[in-house]
Amino acid sequence: MANKFVMTEDTLTPGLQKFPGLVDNEIRRTVDFFSPRVESYARTKAPWTDQTGNARSSLHATTSHLADKHSITIAHGMPYGIWLELRFEGKYAIIIPTIKAQGAELMNTLRSLFRRMH
Repeated sequence: MANKFVMTEDTLTPGLQKFPGLVDNEIRRTVDFFSPRVESYARTKAPWTDQTGNARSSLHATTSHLADKHSITIAHGMPYGIWLELRFEGKYAIIIPTIKAQGAELMNTLRSLFRRMH
């Protein structure tokens, strides 16, 4: 007597069709989770001595989700923020150091997420 395999219901196809949306949703949630961390990092690690506190408190991070493109933007809120970044050979810069540090953590988190998903 031969063994027979009979498929009664396709459960794989619907799951595969949902997968891109699930991945996109997890990336969105991770980016949203990291945005306040990016802002906090920049504010606490900014290497300058405050005169008024305005430059530090105006550092802000925002998220953007356009189709399947997700991003975090970190920026100064004061017009002189550019000089904190560029003057004195970047001695008081915080934007690039924040991107390097927090970007590495974000990517590690996403790698871990993808490892769990496969």
